[in-house]
Amino acid sequence: MSDSLTEAFTIILNRQLTQISAPRFAIAFSGGVDSSLLAKMCAASTHDVTLLTVGFQSARDIELSRAMQCTLQLPLVDRVFTLNEIEEGL
Repeated sequence: MSDSLTEAFTIILNRQLTQISAPRFAIAFSGGVDSSLLAKMCAASTHDVTLLTVGFQSARDIELSRAMQCTLQLPLVDRVFTLNEIEEGL
C-alpha cells in the first residue's frame, strides 16, 4: 500500500474507532488480507479486539483464520456449522 493510502486509511479507521464507546468489539474475520489488516490496525487502538470466524467444516476460512490468529496474537472465537444447523436456522 502506498504511504498516502496507508495514511488515509489510518485516519479514517481512527476516526471510526473513536465512535465506539465500548472497550471491546469483534471483527468478522476470514484470515484474508482485508480482515487481517483491519484486525492488526484495530489491535493498535485502545480497544480489546476479538476475531470471529464462522464456516462449514470444509471451509478454508476456519483454517486460514486460525493460522492468521497465531500471527496476530488476538483472541479468536470460531464456530464450525454443519449443513443441518444452517438449514434449521433458516
